[in-house]
Amino acid sequence: YNSFVNLRIFSDPVTVQFLHRVFGITLLLYSFYFFYLINKGRMKKIIIPLRIAVLAIFAQFLLGVLTLIYKVPMNLAIIHQFGAIIVFTNLLFIMFILRYANSFNKQKNL
Repeated sequence: YNSFVNLRIFSDPVTVQFLHRVFGITLLLYSFYFFYLINKGRMKKIIIPLRIAVLAIFAQFLLGVLTLIYKVPMNLAIIHQFGAIIVFTNLLFIMFILRYANSFNKQKNL
């Protein structure tokens, strides 16, 4: 049973498309919510990278929708893939800032 579920998730195109859309919408909503929380708070060091991330995620979402509306033209599909790299890289940068920025600031003050 377990191997059937794992295989079906990755091999059925309808399931893959459904999960891709659900994860895309979830990421978009969470990014707006996270942006709201950060703007409300005092984490100034992350506001600009977070704005870039929210903008990139929103652009990625729009590219995905346009790719489907226009029946997957190759140029939009390639841009959508490139957008995923930008979103991923930006989110890694934000994680780096959140994790290591305080330790770098402490070393500068020594």
